[in-house]
Amino acid sequence: MVRSHKPANNRCVLITRPLQAALRSAVLFENEGFSTLISPMMDIVALNFEIENISQYQGVIATSAHAFCFDCDAVDFKIQTIMNKPLYVVGGRTADAARDIGFCNVTSADGDAMDLIALTERNIKNVSQPFLYLSGEDVSRDIDRIGQCDVDRVVTYKAQTCLAFDNDVANTLKNDEIDCVVFYSKRTAEIFIKLIQNSELAPCLRTIKALCISKSVVKCVQPELWGGVYVSPLPNEVSMLKMLNEI
Repeated sequence: MVRSHKPANNRCVLITRPLQAALRSAVLFENEGFSTLISPMMDIVALNFEIENISQYQGVIATSAHAFCFDCDAVDFKIQTIMNKPLYVVGGRTADAARDIGFCNVTSADGDAMDLIALTERNIKNVSQPFLYLSGEDVSRDIDRIGQCDVDRVVTYKAQTCLAFDNDVANTLKNDEIDCVVFYSKRTAEIFIKLIQNSELAPCLRTIKALCISKSVVKCVQPELWGGVYVSPLPNEVSMLKMLNEI
């Protein structure tokens, strides 16, 4: 658990995303006057992987920044070759992560997986050439085809699930010190609710608000448990922060 100072407005936000992403979110929230508590529901683990016949791919797609958490020197392929291909990603944070490790031709859909598919389909050059999909071990939506093009998925990371709240987080929930919990993925929401149920902490949620990055996440938080459930107008950090200030 990572806790910030307690600011003047005394509103505390529990951030459930993986640690590095949660630390970035915490900085944004704290700059707006919130205190933060970080309790990652998953740990991201980079995997070694191979890509055969790189030249066959007309482009690359990715739906998560975690897809680019690998060590470029450790993976078994000519990394520069794939980095020079067009890369289409779901949003700005994923684009930044790709550029950070050297991808140079990156286009963001600035939306969700459906927006990414539409963006990629508009940029098909040759229907006989497949796309390469860099992803995690578990995906909420498996993209196996874009337009008339095949998609080959390569797993670059896995997410290890948190098995229990640490004592400090559990006590903070019991003591009614959390004002809002933010959720950036369906899986994170599902894990959180499972831990709540296992810890018999569901009654604690009645005075807490849940802020979800998209409508698809809402059903995973079990809305009836909360003091209020809110959806970000757009699936990005800026929109989440704006909504947090409004609720």
